[in-house]
Amino acid sequence: MSSRKVQAERSASLLELVMKAMGYTSNTKGRNLIKGGFVKVNGKLVRIPGQPVEEGDFLSIEEYDRSRVREQQHPFPFEVLADTKEYVAFIKPAGMPMLDDRGKGKSVQRLLRSYLERLGSEEDLFVVNKLDPPCSGIAVACKDVRQRAEFEERLFEARHRWYALVQGRVQPVDGTWTMHLRRNKDGVLIPIPSGNDAKEATLKYRTLNGNGQFALLKVDPETSLRHQERAVCAASRHPIVGDRRYHAKEDPLKRLGLHLFSLEFTTPKGQPVTLKTPVPRVFLTCVKGR
Repeated sequence: MSSRKVQAERSASLLELVMKAMGYTSNTKGRNLIKGGFVKVNGKLVRIPGQPVEEGDFLSIEEYDRSRVREQQHPFPFEVLADTKEYVAFIKPAGMPMLDDRGKGKSVQRLLRSYLERLGSEEDLFVVNKLDPPCSGIAVACKDVRQRAEFEERLFEARHRWYALVQGRVQPVDGTWTMHLRRNKDGVLIPIPSGNDAKEATLKYRTLNGNGQFALLKVDPETSLRHQERAVCAASRHPIVGDRRYHAKEDPLKRLGLHLFSLEFTTPKGQPVTLKTPVPRVFLTCVKGR
C-alpha cells in the first residue's frame, strides 16, 4: 500500500489539508479516508476530520482500502496472535467448543463463519487443532481447504506446552511425572500397571508460583495422549482446578485451569512457527500469597 507524506503549509482542519493533498473535490472521500484510519498527524492516527492541524505538522496519508475498512467495522472475534496467507492463529476462550455441537450455542467454527459472512469475504477458515471446550489457549485455522489435512497432521505432531493451575503444594517443585493410563468406558483416563492396554504418558513440569493451596505449573508433555495433562496431574494428587471429570475439589476460576500457551509446528510450506501467550491473569491471581 502506497503512502503520501506532506507537511502542512498553514494551520487548517485535517479535512481541508487531506482534500488538498489528495486533490479531492468531494468531502465524503476525505472524511472516509480520515474516519477509516488512513491518516496520521505527526505519526499519530487521527480519525476526526475537524481536528486542527498546525503549520509545520506532518501528515501521512495511505490509499483508501475498502477491505481494511470492512475489517475494522467487523473485527475478528478472537485475539489474534498471527495472520498469514496460510493460517490465522488466535486465542480460544475457555468453555467454548471448537466445532459446532448440533447447532447449539457458540463455537469457534460458527463465530469464524459468521465473521467471514459479515466481512463479505469469499475466503474460508478451517480449524486445524482441536482444543477441548474447557481449555483456553492457542488455536489455528488454515485458509486453504487443500492444506487442511496436512495442517491437521502437523498440528497433531506439534510441540504443545501448557499452563496448569493445580491444587496443593507440588513437591518437588520441578520434575517429571510418568505413568501408564487406560481409557475407561466413560472416556476417562485412569492409571493402571503397565500392560497391553496401557498407554504411557510423560509430563515434564516446572512450578512457577504457588501459595500452598494452588500451584501454577508450566507443563511440557513428551507424549501425545489426549487428556494426559488432566489425568496425570490428577493421578499425581494435584488435579487441575475446575476439573470435575478428574476429581478436582477446587474451582476458584469457574473454569478449567488449563491453558495452551505455546505451540511449535512447521507449516505445509516448511515454515517453522512458534506461537506463545502470557499466563492468563486469573491464574496469577489464584497463586498470590495468602
